[in-house]
Amino acid sequence: MCNLASFVLTRGKVFWSQTTNSHSVIIAEHGLHEDNAGHKPNLVRVEIRPPYNNDYSASLDTWRYQVDQDKLPEWYDAVEGERVARLALTEWRKFHAITQTAGYHSTQTAGDCSTQTAGYHSMQTAGYHSMQTAGDCSMQTAGYHSTQTAGDHSAQKVGDCSTQTAGDYSTQTAGYRSTQTAGDHSTQTAGDHSAQKVGDCSTQTAGNNSMQMAGNNSMQTAGVGTVQISRWYGNAAWHVATRVITEEEAGKAYHVKNGIWYPV
Repeated sequence: MCNLASFVLTRGKVFWSQTTNSHSVIIAEHGLHEDNAGHKPNLVRVEIRPPYNNDYSASLDTWRYQVDQDKLPEWYDAVEGERVARLALTEWRKFHAITQTAGYHSTQTAGDCSTQTAGYHSMQTAGYHSMQTAGDCSMQTAGYHSTQTAGDHSAQKVGDCSTQTAGDYSTQTAGYRSTQTAGDHSTQTAGDHSAQKVGDCSTQTAGNNSMQMAGNNSMQTAGVGTVQISRWYGNAAWHVATRVITEEEAGKAYHVKNGIWYPV
């Protein structure tokens, strides 16, 4: 698994990415070849990781250098490899694990483990393990294990195991084991083992063994074992209806109104 900070060494050069710490992506981004004509390793994957408590603000000279592969090229020298990687770490640090704050109508781009805060009508892009906060009418994109918060009329897209919160008329897309919360007239899409909560007149799509909670006049589609909850107001009181998706119902869209699910 790739960790902060990832570099790829070739003979006399070091490569990294401004937006990711995936060695595979770095190799593809720079058009590198993993093996030479003799099918021997042509490069070295290395990482320089923060102290054991993952303190990204710690002095860079306390970060730990390590090689992330078993077979090494004949030309690789551990001392020289660490030297050139640490020189690149200073430049890498300008794009990763950073904090960005901006006003409205802003564009923010950062690497992994970053924090972004902006006003309305903003666009935020970050890597995994990041936190994004923006106002209304914003667009947020992040990697897995990230947290996104935005206002009304926003679009959020994130990877697995993430948390999304948005206002009315928003669109949320996430991977599995994610949590999504939005207001009325919103659209949510997530993978397996996810939790979705939305207001009235919304659309939810989830994988297996998830939980969906929606207001009245909403559309729900889910996989097997998902719990669907409908909440509506009528006769001066709030009402709740619940059901569990069977194999026969899995993958089919239902319109839920006043606690009854109607096939679409």
